Amino acid sequence: MNIQSSIMAREVLVTRLATSEERQAKSRETLNGITSEFFREIYYEDQWSDDPRPSINPHWSFDASHKVSYAIGELSKDQISKADSIGVDSARQDVIQLAKALEGCLDAIHAPDSSDLTDSDFGLTNEDIAEIGQKADAAKADLPKKIEALAAAASNLDSAFSKEVDRLRRKIRDIDRLVVDDQTG
Repeated sequence: MNIQSSIMAREVLVTRLATSEERQAKSRETLNGITSEFFREIYYEDQWSDDPRPSINPHWSFDASHKVSYAIGELSKDQISKADSIGVDSARQDVIQLAKALEGCLDAIHAPDSSDLTDSDFGLTNEDIAEIGQKADAAKADLPKKIEALAAAASNLDSAFSKEVDRLRRKIRDIDRLVVDDQTG
């Protein structure tokens, strides 16, 4: 590779490196913020309780669902761009799927309190309403597992980004050596 081509390739790699580092930081901040905030919210009130089940406010669940939805949108934008490595894209897709599952869980929790289910416009029977309540109770029990799964996937995404960043830095370093060797040799 001649020096001019090497320098142009280096510029492309530096741009990709900056983009990867920026996306890694943004993903880490968003996902760690969500998981740590959610754990704090569901377990804070329970730290003095003998009941092992977390306390989950349906109004908080409604707001939390919107935060997860926003995170899914941001991650999906990055996913659509296909500007990252296959490893990062695969890990991000896992995060998106688990975030969607978490969003569904949060929606199920607040469903009984978000609407007047007895309103005739919904056309729900007493059995339907009871089933929605049962799904909310099941979702409350599943919520900690969903948050844990998202936290684990977020960690995997961060690791995939770190591998990509290291790979790009090695390539840049190799080009720098090539240019220096060509100049001194």
